Amino acid sequence: MTPDTPEPRSCGDCQACCTNLGIAELEKPAFTACSHLCDDGCAVYEGRPEECRSFDCVWLIGWGPDQARPDLSGIVLEQVNESQPMGTTVQASTTTPDDEQTPMTHSLIGALLREEVSVIIRRKDGARKLVGTPKMASKARLVLKRELRKKRRRTKTRIPRGKLG
Repeated sequence: MTPDTPEPRSCGDCQACCTNLGIAELEKPAFTACSHLCDDGCAVYEGRPEECRSFDCVWLIGWGPDQARPDLSGIVLEQVNESQPMGTTVQASTTTPDDEQTPMTHSLIGALLREEVSVIIRRKDGARKLVGTPKMASKARLVLKRELRKKRRRTKTRIPRGKLG
């Protein structure tokens, strides 16, 4: 994916990731407004979790036109894989009620597909849909499997030896 702007952007008034992302450290599920979200942005911005600190949506790093900012376009695009040989994969999650897709959403996903980027559409009900050519979809499936393995490892309960009830 080639950025459309040479320099990274700033979030401005956009707070879409504060609702769309799941944050393990805060035990915040995806598609739920963060408890630290306020009218001025993040109430704990300086001390926010590393997961929040390190997140950059694709628009923020320079891809797409200005009107593709997540709160304006209705979609958050997150790059989940850039390594070879799998190619680039982007996860898309809508910011609109009921997962409604806007014309801008369709335009942005179409632009990604023309760049041969696999797209995983994540719905509020937890379902995921792979979009792209069969070759791109198979790459995206590998990414999904890897992400699920990571999630399972993070959520496994570890019981110390000798502590069984």
